[in-house]
Amino acid sequence: MKGVKLSIDKFNSYREIDETYVDEQLHKEIELNKKKIVVLDDDPTGVQTVHDVFVYTHWDKESILDAFSNKDPLFYIMTNTRGMTREETTAVQNEIADIVDEVSKEKNIPYLFVSRS
Repeated sequence: MKGVKLSIDKFNSYREIDETYVDEQLHKEIELNKKKIVVLDDDPTGVQTVHDVFVYTHWDKESILDAFSNKDPLFYIMTNTRGMTREETTAVQNEIADIVDEVSKEKNIPYLFVSRS
């Protein structure tokens, strides 16, 4: 099968995205969502793209309690698992999941995991 060459006109024909509207809708959904969003980030370079978000480099119970206690809807945990073996990564993720689940039950705040890997 031969590739198809698209004209720049095709891309120019799409409507411009109303970023203000999209941001408003996103903020509304975040406010309606009562879950704490826990972002597991496997590589420290990824966190360079976020701002105004708590980033934890430890996942001990005290750190996770702190994360669940702040008003922000999400936080990052730097797992640095990109350089680990599959077994090490599984162990770290299971440990984090157990602690997050325990804190979630104590604080009565549901959660959602997001993997940024």
